[in-house]
Amino acid sequence: MSKDLTNFQQIALRNVIGLVLAILLIKITKTAISVKSVNKKHLIRFGIAFPIAVIFFTYSLVQTKIILGIFAFYVGSILTSLLIGIYVFKEELDANKIVSLVLALIGLILFVAPVGLNLISRGIIYGVIGGFFDAVANSYRKYLSGKLDRLLLTTIPLIGGLIIALILMSVSNQEILPLVSLNGWIVGMIFGSLLFLVNYLSFIGFSNFELNLGTLVVSSELFFAPLFALLVFGEKPLFNELMGGLMIIFSIITSNINLLNSRLVKKV
Repeated sequence: MSKDLTNFQQIALRNVIGLVLAILLIKITKTAISVKSVNKKHLIRFGIAFPIAVIFFTYSLVQTKIILGIFAFYVGSILTSLLIGIYVFKEELDANKIVSLVLALIGLILFVAPVGLNLISRGIIYGVIGGFFDAVANSYRKYLSGKLDRLLLTTIPLIGGLIIALILMSVSNQEILPLVSLNGWIVGMIFGSLLFLVNYLSFIGFSNFELNLGTLVVSSELFFAPLFALLVFGEKPLFNELMGGLMIIFSIITSNINLLNSRLVKKV
C-alpha cells in the first residue's frame, strides 16, 4: 500500500473499511447501541490506545525488516502485559507461566542474534512503543469484554484510528482523499477486513485468557511472519529467526498446559 498511500492515509483507509464492515454487521444483526453500563473514559482510552499502537507498529515496519519490527513490537507487548496482568488483574505467576515467559523471551532474543544490540534503531524503538500501547489496548479488551456487545466494542478502536489518522493527515498537509490504484483498493479492502477481524476475535480471545497468556498466544505471529515476509517480499528468514519462532510456539503450548488439563478434568 506504500506505493499509493502514506502511512497515515493507509491507516485511515483500512479503518474506514473496517468501520463500514462493522456498522453493516451491527445493522444486520440489529445490535443494541448503548454504552451506559461502561465508564466513557475507558472507551476513549481504548479507542486511542489501539490506533497509536498501529501507528508506531506501521512506522516500525517501514523503517526496519518486517521480522525485526514484529520482534520489537512483542518485546514491548509481552513485558507490558506481564506487568499489567500482575498489578491490575492480579494474575498469579505459576511454574508453567514462568517457563512460558522464559521460552518467549529466548525466542525474542533469538530473533536479533547474533547481531544483538547493533540492531537497535529507530524502527526497533517504534516497535517497542507500539507493543506497549498494544498491551494497554489488550488490557481494555479484557476489561470491557462482556460489558458491551463485541460488535459495538469493535467499532471503537476503528473510529479512534480514523480520527487520529485524519488529524495527523491534516497536520502533515496530506490529502484526505488521495488517488488509489485498483491494486491499492483490493489490498485496502483485505487489510480493512482483517483489521475488523483482529479486533473482533481479540475480544473473544482475551475474554478466555489471562492477559499475559493471551499476549503469548497472539505472539504466534512471530512464527508465521517469516513465511509471509518470504512469500510477499522475498525476505529470507535466517536460521535464528526460525528457531525464535519455534520457541514462541513452545511457549504458547507450555502456557496452555494448565488450561488444557483443567478442561480435560471437567469433561471427565
